[in-house]
Formats: sequence, structure tokens, C-alpha cells
Amino acid sequence: MLQSFAGLSDKPLMVDLTVEEGQRLKVVYGSCRGFHAIDLDTSSVFDIYIPSHVCLHILVSIFITD
Repeated sequence: MLQSFAGLSDKPLMVDLTVEEGQRLKVVYGSCRGFHAIDLDTSSVFDIYIPSHVCLHILVSIFITD
């Protein structure tokens, strides 16, 4: 999937796939600079979180089951 987005300005270090609103797919990834996402419906790449200072950060998946 990320082969289609070879020109990303921030190299993905960890990647996760999420489903929003039951049908919209987004790839969420962490880089050395922060966290980013790719909306697979529109191919839009955007920043989720870019820290303003040096810090350690981690992406945590939370699974909600009914």
C-alpha cells in the first residue's frame, strides 16, 4: 500500500490501518518528525501531530469491541 506513496516527505517508521465512520480507510504512521495519516479515499497526506519540542512518542492502538 505504501508503495503507492513512495514520495512521502516523512519516512514511515511504524504503520497502522484504521477505519473511520465504518467505511473510510486511513493509514496512520509515525515518523521521526511526528504522526501523519493518509486518507485512502482521497490520497490526501496530512500531519496529525508534530511536537514543538524534542520528546519521545508512541502510537497505541485501542481496540473497542461490542
